[in-house]
Amino acid sequence: MRDTTKPTGLTEVYITTFGVLHGEPPNGDALTVDLRHALRNPFDDPAMRELTGFDQVVRDHVLETEGAAEIVGDALGRIQAALTWARGWHDPRIVDVHVFCKGGRHRSVAIGQELYRSLTEDFGIGSEITHRDVGKPVVYKH
Repeated sequence: MRDTTKPTGLTEVYITTFGVLHGEPPNGDALTVDLRHALRNPFDDPAMRELTGFDQVVRDHVLETEGAAEIVGDALGRIQAALTWARGWHDPRIVDVHVFCKGGRHRSVAIGQELYRSLTEDFGIGSEITHRDVGKPVVYKH
C-alpha cells in the first residue's frame, strides 16, 4: 500500500515497511530500522492485534513506548547523513530506508509513518512510503 500524499518536488527518501515473517526484505542497499525486538508489540494485545499502525490506538501504543523517540531520532539522523552523502553526487540519488518488524502491520507502519511525517513536514524532504505487508493477514508465529 503506497501513501500517495507526498510533497511536491524531488523524492530523496523512499521508505519501505515490511514484516520479516512475510518474506525476504526488499532488494538493494538501504538504511535499516529493525523493530523486531524493540518497542511494545501491539500484537500482544488482542484488542489491537487485527488493527494496523494507521489506527490511532496502535500508533499511540508504539510511539509512546519508552525508546520510540530515540529510535525515530536515530533513524532521522542516519537518513540526514545519507542524504548529505547522496547530494554530493552529480546525478540524483535516493536514500532507501527499510523499517521492519515481525508482521509488518503495527510497529513498522507506525514508525515508518512517523519518519515520513517528520521528513516531509519538519524537514521538507521529498519522501515516499510503501507499506508492503500492512494488508496481509496477522501472523501468529513468533
